[in-house]
Amino acid sequence: MAGIGLHDGESVEVHIRCAALGDGYVVDLGEPGKSRAIVVRPGGWTVTEHHGAMFTRPDSMKPLPEPVGGGSLDALWPLVNVPESSRLLVTTWLLDSMRPDTPFPLLEAIGEQGSAKSGLQKLLKRLIDPSAIELRSAPRGGEDVFVGAAQGWLLAYDNVSHLSGEMQDVLCRVASGATFATRKLYTNAEESAIRAKRPVSLNGIGASITAQDLVDRAISLELPVIEDRREAAGIEGEFDRLHPELLGALLDLFAKALAIVPSISIEKDRRPRLLEFAMLGCAVAEAMGKPADDFLAEFETMRAESIGRTLDASPVAVALLEFLEGRSDREGERTAKQWYESLTKPDGAEAWPRSPKGFSDALRRAAPALRTMGIHVSRPRKSNGNKVISITRKVVQTTSPTSPTYPDASGTDAAVNRSGDFGDFRDFTSASISGAAEEREILI
Repeated sequence: MAGIGLHDGESVEVHIRCAALGDGYVVDLGEPGKSRAIVVRPGGWTVTEHHGAMFTRPDSMKPLPEPVGGGSLDALWPLVNVPESSRLLVTTWLLDSMRPDTPFPLLEAIGEQGSAKSGLQKLLKRLIDPSAIELRSAPRGGEDVFVGAAQGWLLAYDNVSHLSGEMQDVLCRVASGATFATRKLYTNAEESAIRAKRPVSLNGIGASITAQDLVDRAISLELPVIEDRREAAGIEGEFDRLHPELLGALLDLFAKALAIVPSISIEKDRRPRLLEFAMLGCAVAEAMGKPADDFLAEFETMRAESIGRTLDASPVAVALLEFLEGRSDREGERTAKQWYESLTKPDGAEAWPRSPKGFSDALRRAAPALRTMGIHVSRPRKSNGNKVISITRKVVQTTSPTSPTYPDASGTDAAVNRSGDFGDFRDFTSASISGAAEEREILI
């Protein structure tokens, strides 16, 4: 039978849990002995056995309840520790996790011990992809990620304290779709390949996503401290009771948003790398009766905070920011060696480049995050046989005689820096987002 299927049968694509079909999506209910699935199209959804998609069901997959429409997602938020300012992001991420034809953003939950990070991940996964394997340990290698992807839909990693650069590259690949190939067991010339594209979530006390490529693909949440604790069993019991209504409310919103997405237009200078996600988020906001700009404001605030964490995680970026702070002179161009010798290793930094080449590589990795702060690092060019790097910064300068004020990260008023000093990078970010300042370049 296997031989007939391989050589004589028609080749049909097989999916796990979610599939794109025409102008809509199909979500497998996973009911034992049945083939029913949810078909979501612009404007509505239905449960049917005649959906046209083929699914496989790994042993760990659990069935979804039959959804009940007409409800609200409001009942979800008392069960998960998501700040109100991030709920649009989380809702959009849940919906986007059912769209296998677009790149998936990663969800990262950061918070102190006891901030219900694991509980949040469990319930979000259970809402759209219940499984016997709810949370996984941090992956040790790319093979762990792809083998897990072959056994389920949403990959949720618990208590991740560190991700190597190589592992962050793997997560980028699995979120956008990639193939992992390795030698078949007991063979020398045959390969086994696993192709997967999966939504991913992870949590940790500190930020583990630091590589700029992955930061561009991540939705990072900082969870507040829980002041009024509830029993986990009570929360999970209430979720199970509400699951059909919550899933139905999510599908109602999905269908409305899909009908709105074609009319969404985002200004060119506000388009993020996750453009498909941002367009869906704007449509979700409108489907909920809110302005599309509510989502963009939430997304941009999250993005600025993520970039700040990325810069903090790079000793070279921190050293460069400290070097620039308070400087108004024009230093001109420098070789990689001269820049390397000009900067001082920050106190407490665990890693520092051992050579000008290592410094140049680290600076290149930090360049996208620095660019969002108005600091532009040129590609090294040859001059008199040496590689020269020029760094320019855009200094915020207002057109009025007085400095405008705006709320800083702590909620107090702060003035835009007009003197040419770099100042606090959070101030620059806030001013950049507001668009109320004019920029000029200084070569240093």
